[in-house]
Amino acid sequence: MPIRWRLFRHPSFQTATSTRYNRTVTIDPGVYCGGISILNNSVVTFRPGIYFVKDGKFFVYSNTKVQGDGVGFYLTGNNATLHFTSNTRIDFTAPSTGALAGILFFEDRSAPVERLHYFDSNSITRETGSMYLSRGIFSTDSNSTIAANSAFTNVIARKVWIKSNASLTLNADYGATTVPNVAVYYEGVEAVWLVK
Repeated sequence: MPIRWRLFRHPSFQTATSTRYNRTVTIDPGVYCGGISILNNSVVTFRPGIYFVKDGKFFVYSNTKVQGDGVGFYLTGNNATLHFTSNTRIDFTAPSTGALAGILFFEDRSAPVERLHYFDSNSITRETGSMYLSRGIFSTDSNSTIAANSAFTNVIARKVWIKSNASLTLNADYGATTVPNVAVYYEGVEAVWLVK
């Protein structure tokens, strides 16, 4: 059975008026033109829903914390990539229902090939869900273990680069969360696939 990605129409959201945050704040789902920048020493909570990151990076600067349960990020347009720098804390779970159920990060299928998505944070403890970066490169250069506290994490990427002392934990405790697994099934058996 192939990966069961759902096709959906973009909901009609209001475009965000601000995409740069440098304080403690809770933000709403919507279309973030020009990307999302979380500046130094901020704490940002994402309310449940879909965040369209359009024509810009989702950039998290040092000494910040971002968190959210039931969130999905759809990367579309020019420069729509992920960049989580060192000394940040990242704590996300994907939606349990809806158009991006089970998907934490979804890179548009028309994105340029081999764009870099940086997961360099020293504290990405929970990334429950699937990261669909099929045209991009998942790159980590942190000094800690990524996703160690996640019920499960799937990485679907054109390339995966794990550099320096970084490590990536791919837990598979699918029963520990209501987030659905959108992994590949082969004759009813869930599996991890490393593909050249």
